[in-house]
This record gives sequence, structure tokens and C-alpha cells, in this order.
Amino acid sequence: MRKKKGGGVKIYLREEWQDVEFEKIIICIVNHKAKLEMMNQLLDLGIAKERIGFIEEYLKNYDVKITVEGKDTVNILANGITVRCTNEIEYMIAQEILAGEEYGFHTSGKYFVIDIGMNIGCTALYFASQKNVTSVYGFEPFKGVYDKAVSNISLNRKEIREKIQTYNVGLGKTDGIEKYIAHEGIYESAGIKKVQDGAVHSDCIIEQEMKQASSVLGGIMQAHEEHCLMKIDCEGAEYGILEDLINSGNIRKVDTIIMEWHVGKYIQLENLLNQAGYAYVLNKNSRDFGMCYAWREKR
Repeated sequence: MRKKKGGGVKIYLREEWQDVEFEKIIICIVNHKAKLEMMNQLLDLGIAKERIGFIEEYLKNYDVKITVEGKDTVNILANGITVRCTNEIEYMIAQEILAGEEYGFHTSGKYFVIDIGMNIGCTALYFASQKNVTSVYGFEPFKGVYDKAVSNISLNRKEIREKIQTYNVGLGKTDGIEKYIAHEGIYESAGIKKVQDGAVHSDCIIEQEMKQASSVLGGIMQAHEEHCLMKIDCEGAEYGILEDLINSGNIRKVDTIIMEWHVGKYIQLENLLNQAGYAYVLNKNSRDFGMCYAWREKR
């Protein structure tokens, strides 16, 4: 639509688009699902993908470029990183992490990063792009999501790619088989959620092999003299992982933790962090998850 002479706004019908002169159409909707739906409608109208843009590209606090690759598919380019998104969940994740810097950690010290719950690779790529980060170890148990992470890593520069080692492995308190809620379709990228003891679910439940966190991470930690940053977003498995790292003593090698906690167990999380000797900021809300930032005041 555009302003008419004498006031008012001209609203164009679908069949009138071919007669409109424009450089670019900017999609200004906030909801990610609606954004992709509108993008698909514009593509169906014959609008060239190069002439479709998104409002985020014009916000002063964002350094992001979004390119349309085809139906339901966009590339997010931010802070020198490229991630391909094929649904609204991935679009939201990439925008939060790459443009919004949800895991923005800034320090001059040398760090290696352990990324537990790598998902489609956004956080691993974000940390690998930081000059003071030497290595990133990404763990993702769900094969479909893991494959997307590997694909996204391959889209990026060699100096970023070579910092990242990926593992199609789930971490937990012990070796064994655990039950997880699996999402299908577009919600696959939301990851899998650990089934809590005593909970009843009608969702799709899968059995997932898990490896004891300390047995997998101990060797990695021993190989590094740099500080360790651990990012955790593993849908309810975080409590068992932290407990195992505390019991094994490996937690002493972790200087900083940035995590999303789940299933409403923030009191248990507080107890674990206190036991491990961290100072921390723990965000609580009316839902059953939140962010937590923990650090050691002295090493």
C-alpha cells in the first residue's frame, strides 16, 4: 500500500502487485511464523526473493542481514556468522542468539567452550567467532537436529569451522537409556525434553542413549589450560549433568556457566550452584524455565 494524492492510503489487491513500482518489500510482523507465511505468499505472487526484506535488518540495535533462500527458508547473517533456517523455530533461535546475542559473553581472557545442547549450531558458531575462544565442543543427542548443526557450521568461514568439534551424543548423570519427549515437524528444532520422574505424557516418547558427562568431558577439560565456559540448554537434563560434574570434581575446571534451566527446579539448581561454589544470577518467572549466569569469583 502507499499514500494517495489528497490523503488516504491505497491498498493493492493481489492482482495489482505487478503494476507497483518498488525497490523492496519489508515484512514488519513480529511473529516468526507469520513472517515466513507472508514471505511465502510474496514468493507465490512472483516477487523476487532479493526484493523481500525483514524489519530486523533496519533496527539500530541489530547487526543482521536476512536473505530469502526459498519457501520457508531464510539465511540469517549476523556478526560474521551464517545460519540457514527452514522454519519459524529455527528463525527465532538464530535471531535470539546471533542478532540478539542471548549468550553474549565478553572477556579478554582465553576460553574454550563446552556447548551442551548444541541444537542447530547457533551458539557453537557464535562462540567460535570470538577471537579469544580457542575451541568449541558441541553436544547434541537428536540426530535430525545434529545434522542441521553440522550443515550450518559448513556454511561458515574456515577459521570458525575449524574451532568446532561436534558430537552426536547426549550427556547425563550416568551411562544409560533415558526417556525424552520428541517433537516432530517444525518443532523438531525445539530439541528433545527429558521426561521427569512421575510425569505423565501423551507426547511421542523416545529412548535416548546417554553418556556420563564427566567421562566424556573430563578428557576435554584436561587438554586445555584456558578458562572454561560451559553453555547448557538441555531441556531438563542439566541437573543430573551438574550433579555428576560436582561428584567427579570436574566442575572445578568450569569457570563460567550460561544456561537455560527447565522444569521448574530452580531450588535444586540453587543448591547445586551453591555446592559448587559459584556466584550466580538466576532469573525466575511464572513459567518452568529461565536463564542462569554463574561464575567463580576466584579460581
